[in-house]
Amino acid sequence: MVIRPSRRSSGITLIEMMIVVVILGVLAAVVAPNLLEAVARNRLDSSANEFTTALDLARSESIRRGANVVVRRAAGSATREWTKGWEVFVDLPAAGAASGNNQRDAGEELLSVGQPMSAPLTLYSSRNVPDFLAFTPSGRAAGGPNQYIFVLCYGGVVATADGRARSRAVMVNDSGRVRAAAPNSAGQLIVDTATGTAAVTSCTSP
Repeated sequence: MVIRPSRRSSGITLIEMMIVVVILGVLAAVVAPNLLEAVARNRLDSSANEFTTALDLARSESIRRGANVVVRRAAGSATREWTKGWEVFVDLPAAGAASGNNQRDAGEELLSVGQPMSAPLTLYSSRNVPDFLAFTPSGRAAGGPNQYIFVLCYGGVVATADGRARSRAVMVNDSGRVRAAAPNSAGQLIVDTATGTAAVTSCTSP
């Protein structure tokens, strides 16, 4: 009589499956927070860079052309909200006027358009910048002396409870200099003001 060796099952056992599930759960718990942090940081940096580039363009073109160049928020937004985008254009004075009207009229050149930001990103300006920011032919920010502040947030908070940065600030002083800032190690977003510095506590009312 020939005895044939028994065949072992090629599948996995329930215990092996449970071990795999546990390992995957541990990996997900470790990786997910870091992944979310990377996504938030990348989106904040990318959007802040796009906006600072638009402001720098407006300033450099105002000097090059010897004319006012305006950065104006998209229509239909909430008060001081720039989340829906903006446009950069040359603001020419009407006949007999000393300067333009900060509105893009027929014949005025459009230099750049900022696309709307997708949630959970938001961009709001300080009360000094309700609808637009204009640069004069000297490259200065019109209406000074002021410090113009824009706050970009991810998820509606300046920083998480454990101090993870969820915001960026973009500032323009009356000389027209554009500067960006991120929260410090304590989670505070410090911005320049007309009288010194201050910590931003609101994403919608900087």
